[in-house]
Parts: sequence; structure tokens; C-alpha cells
Amino acid sequence: KSERLIAGKDIAIIAVGSMVKTGQEVAKMLGDMGKDITLVNGRFISPIDKNMIDELANSHSLLITMEENVRNGGFGQKVSDYLCDKQKPIKFINISVPDEFVDHGGTQELHQRYGLDPDSIVDRIMLESESL
Repeated sequence: KSERLIAGKDIAIIAVGSMVKTGQEVAKMLGDMGKDITLVNGRFISPIDKNMIDELANSHSLLITMEENVRNGGFGQKVSDYLCDKQKPIKFINISVPDEFVDHGGTQELHQRYGLDPDSIVDRIMLESESL
């Protein structure tokens, strides 16, 4: 089962693997901007924690998944499919690596290139949450 690290009410982030640390940085940055953030360590890519996803989808206006995996077949896609199947009316963002050949490089360099660094993630969340 997943583990709630920070309890909030506006934006929910479910991070897996190495992205949990990034999620903590993102949550702090968004909190400093006045956003009320829930951060969850998804812990397992499969099976997904449907109870936690239901709870977050019913109590937040935006749900975000963060992973250091390719989009297709990844954790975020599993969550997206579940939300769609259950017809949950929540805005959803899947932060992951595009489904393409990934260049070689250092972790920090690749995170920046693919938008997985804290600054890029915060920018995307702020842009997407403007319409909420």
C-alpha cells in the first residue's frame, strides 16, 4: 500500500521510486507559493493502491503522478486508466519520461531535459492549475 507523507487538500502528488525525494522538494516549493499539497509515496508501481487513488480523486482538484519511467505502461498510465475506467472527474497530470529512446547522460541533466526536475515540475503544475 501507498504511504501518505504530507496531508493537504488542493493538489495531490503520488510519486514512486527516486521521484519521492523530488516530490518532497516540489511539495515544499508549491507550499511556499500557497498551494495546499498532499504527497503520497506510491511505493509499488503494480498493483496500484486503488483506495488511495479514490480518496485523493474525491478530495482534490488535481492529481499528479511522478515517476522516472517511460510513460507507456508506467505507473502514471495505470493510474490514468483507472481514473478513466471509474470516470473520476479530476484533472490529471502524468509526469514521466516520454516514450522514446532516452539519451545517455547524468541524472540531473536528463531530469532537466525531460522535465523531471523540481523547477520544471512546479512550472508545469502552476500552468495546469491556473484553470482550476
